[in-house]
Amino acid sequence: MKFASLLAFIPFFVYANDIDSTVGRFQYSHMNEADFDDGGSMSYDRYLLQITSNKPTSLGNSIVFIPGFRYTLTDAEFQDVKYDDITDLHEIELQLNLLRREEGNPWSYNLQLRPGIATDFDVVTSDDFYLDAFGGASYQFSDKFSLNFGLAYLRFTGEPSIIPFVGFIWNPTEQWKVSLIGPVLEARYMLSEDWNVRFTGQPGGGQWNVNAGGSGKSNDLNLNSYNLGVSVEHRIGENLWVYAGGGLTLNNLSEISSSSGKKIYEDDADSSTYFVVGLRLADW
Repeated sequence: MKFASLLAFIPFFVYANDIDSTVGRFQYSHMNEADFDDGGSMSYDRYLLQITSNKPTSLGNSIVFIPGFRYTLTDAEFQDVKYDDITDLHEIELQLNLLRREEGNPWSYNLQLRPGIATDFDVVTSDDFYLDAFGGASYQFSDKFSLNFGLAYLRFTGEPSIIPFVGFIWNPTEQWKVSLIGPVLEARYMLSEDWNVRFTGQPGGGQWNVNAGGSGKSNDLNLNSYNLGVSVEHRIGENLWVYAGGGLTLNNLSEISSSSGKKIYEDDADSSTYFVVGLRLADW
């Protein structure tokens, strides 16, 4: 399963309190070396910049439009494998969100389009561009619990696929929040107004179109992993937070396929470790 591709159907806008809201993020993460079963290894550094509007545009009939942008640079390092020439991997994505929510109505609806490009910028073709989409609904049972569900249209196996999902957001106490949104599971504990601890399980890796081996041909590279970790977050300004953490990467896999879907290379890798540091902006 290509966990990283599943990130596409996470609702970009979810109902959260001021502690969890995010309109900007800059993050650096590093996955330590993971050994492949057939020899060789992989590791990578990743830089993430994400920006969201904090002023939704009203379109009438309780519908608002929320634009966003995300850029990710993955500096991959492969050693002693067939395609060790793959290095800088870029992903540039627009995040276009329509949200309908009426005051007093427990139902809300969300439509999200994510056009983008995922590439090494070596040989750019139409295969480098993609469009992921998400459509779902949420039902607010109480102030403490809501259920969300829907369908995602995304690059799941290199070809567009439709995938159903279900999740929830639960606030059992003022300090605790537990959520399952797509493949991302998080438990946040608020130590104080200025300190949080987050326990997370979320996809790593990613999927790009690359010029593997310098052949000039269009190939799909998939790096698969699932990260389990913990991070500590501290407020350093009215709306600015700094955080750091780390944990384990599981289910590591590297796979290269042709544009027609034919598998060219695949190898599982051992579990490894990762760390992450970043800045999160709650409001502009």
